Amino acid sequence: MTDLHFPPTINSTPGEYESGHKFDTPHFPQVRCVVIITNSLMIIMGNIVTLTVLPKLKNVHESTRVFLMALAVSDLATGLLTLTFGAPSSLFSEWYFGRVMCVIVGLLVTFLPGFSMVCVLLMSFDRYISITKPLRYPVLATRNKAILAIIACVSTNPISTYFLGTVDTPFDNVTFSPTRGQCLVDFGNPDAMIVSTCMLSIIIVSILIVAVIYLRILCIAWTAARNLAMVHPDQGHQSRTFSRSEWKATRTTLIVAGAFSIAWLPYTLSHIWENTTGKRLAAPVEFAVFILPAFNCWWNVVIYSLMNRQFRQKAKQMLGFHLDAMDIRSTEAGSGFG
Repeated sequence: MTDLHFPPTINSTPGEYESGHKFDTPHFPQVRCVVIITNSLMIIMGNIVTLTVLPKLKNVHESTRVFLMALAVSDLATGLLTLTFGAPSSLFSEWYFGRVMCVIVGLLVTFLPGFSMVCVLLMSFDRYISITKPLRYPVLATRNKAILAIIACVSTNPISTYFLGTVDTPFDNVTFSPTRGQCLVDFGNPDAMIVSTCMLSIIIVSILIVAVIYLRILCIAWTAARNLAMVHPDQGHQSRTFSRSEWKATRTTLIVAGAFSIAWLPYTLSHIWENTTGKRLAAPVEFAVFILPAFNCWWNVVIYSLMNRQFRQKAKQMLGFHLDAMDIRSTEAGSGFG
């Protein structure tokens, strides 16, 4: 059995990162640690609320609920990993948890964003089916089919298995990054360049697919609204095909997908720039670009609370808040999830 070991640069001198440049910003490790801890706590609390409230919502379609729950689990795991291992490592710019944990954390940090991206894509397809095939939607998008779709996407994820055979010593591409305060897959390694290119391409293609899906939905909505206005000027909004609840659910998933894209686009572009120019970003900028996708892990609970009254009610009850008079009223007909 091949021994697992750290490459020579796994734990650089505190205050340095992989390229050997010094941290130019005073107290950068301390500020970074505070940001990581704060963000991790937001992720953990927000997604615990999501996982507690979602099963109690009665007006959420089962397939949508599965995708939302899976996304929350992925985000919660990211927060737990970041708080447990990222906070102390970011403060001291050293990894103290051993090589095996570095490999495990590094692969999970690589895998979880991909899993979240799959959930966002599946939610977008789910909304597309609900709008384009409303009568068949309850049959096409069932709970079991949603679970099978997630399992199929996860089981075919090639990232982790690829790294088992990319170098002579398994997992050598997983190293500690003092700049980011986390063990990560080193995509700057020539052995990982193919996977890096594929991953960046997948992220960009996924963003484009989501954009095309919602552009198509908007076109369908505009066409349907125009036709209904011509035939039934006073009843267009009562269409069975384009109900208020479906459109609110579509708007919610559009915002979730848009937030995901916004969070990941700077990271993707920075990776492309570093791979093509061979240069590194300044340490604070590199960390900011790296941590932005992690911020996205708690944005969703804010989106759900703003877009869905029933979610907001249940969350307030869970947290022991007094419900406003407006929220005590019966849940409006249009749920934010459908």
